[in-house]
Amino acid sequence: MTDSEQEASPSSESIMADLWSAPDGTQEALLDSLNELFEHLRRCPGFIEGQTLRGVNPTKILAYARFDSAAAQQQAQDSPGVDALVRGLREIAHQNLGRYTVAETFLPPD
Repeated sequence: MTDSEQEASPSSESIMADLWSAPDGTQEALLDSLNELFEHLRRCPGFIEGQTLRGVNPTKILAYARFDSAAAQQQAQDSPGVDALVRGLREIAHQNLGRYTVAETFLPPD
């Protein structure tokens, strides 16, 4: 955990957003490794959804995962195999990790 992360209350959704800085030529390897991580996370209890987003700047990739609670997110992060997957990701790119809770949701008007 970093100082910039915010702790969610146990009953609220928790969102993990990782901004990865990938040197030129490593983006596809990073995306492949993120896909492997998400294949693991999506089977964890409390996982709602996840996405990887390519930046307009091709060296930036955002990984986003939403869990039904901070406890579910922590359990997923502590599950066997996740540490090794994240270490592999960090060998490819630099990680800026954040944990968030929803402040506001905006939907189209009715």
